[in-house]
Amino acid sequence: MLMTVIGGKELGTVLKSYGLNGDWRIERLRSVFVISNGSTDLVLKPLRIGSIKTNLITRFIENNQQCQLLPALVKTADNNNYCWYQGNRYLLTGKIAGREADYLNDADLQAAIRAMSLFHCETCLNNQVDQGQWSLIKYDPVRSWKQYFNEMNNCKKRAVKQGDAFSKWYLQEWSFYAACACQSIQDYQQAAKDPELVFCYHDWAYHNVIIDQCGLGKLIDFDYLIIDRSVHDKSNLIARYLRLYDWSLQAFGKIIDCFDRFYPWHRGELELLRIYLSFPYDFWILGRQYYIEKQHWSLKYYREQWDRKVVNGKKIQRVLRMLEKLV
Repeated sequence: MLMTVIGGKELGTVLKSYGLNGDWRIERLRSVFVISNGSTDLVLKPLRIGSIKTNLITRFIENNQQCQLLPALVKTADNNNYCWYQGNRYLLTGKIAGREADYLNDADLQAAIRAMSLFHCETCLNNQVDQGQWSLIKYDPVRSWKQYFNEMNNCKKRAVKQGDAFSKWYLQEWSFYAACACQSIQDYQQAAKDPELVFCYHDWAYHNVIIDQCGLGKLIDFDYLIIDRSVHDKSNLIARYLRLYDWSLQAFGKIIDCFDRFYPWHRGELELLRIYLSFPYDFWILGRQYYIEKQHWSLKYYREQWDRKVVNGKKIQRVLRMLEKLV
């Protein structure tokens, strides 16, 4: 019997669109539903992205089924890549057996880096059909960072008006991070040449990397897929890893060495890595969540996020100076 979790009838209708009749057990796991009938395990993901990106991402998965890192795409009974029902979109894939990566474990970190190298190689942009369509998810650092900086300015104005506890924290650090943002934009414009673009996974959170029984890393959840330089993904994983270690120089040296061994640096990449890491993403996004998105989180939660991410800005500078020496 169907255990309806989304909205009763809606989930049942979605599963029937895939021809899934009979007894299926449904379990909620984070933002997806794991569906099993005892012999087959599938994952149903409600998509929170627009129709254009849904089409591109599902086509990306379809085009790259030969890549051992990706889950198997399950098509609807009408041979569509995803289900559309009452304005909502759902993606069904096979379930990758394994466990979430633990970046405190050296073997898991190495598996993630090897997976990144393989992902960039096996999903080569030049092999995709209708390459022009992929420009819709191309990431332009300068354009994006300028947009983020404009939002930082808007957040500053709102902070001045509100004058609450969070605003006091925000305004105290704003000038420092605004200077970092402007410097990042300037440095990128000077350093960047014609890029070699790849598909970037763009979200190397530990729970998105599944370690299988052979110790290999597999990837799930492609909502944030973009096209950019490979160093974009490298900086994404490095930042997540260093956050676990409070941006210590020892941890930085360790992960740089891991990339040297499992996904070597190209010429000029370390300089670009420094620039990508120097943009104050955490400061921008937390301010955005508070002033623009108006997330209904407690002040205690915001303070925890602030202490975990934003106050490390000075420690990040030590890492950036070390990168300058390496360059």
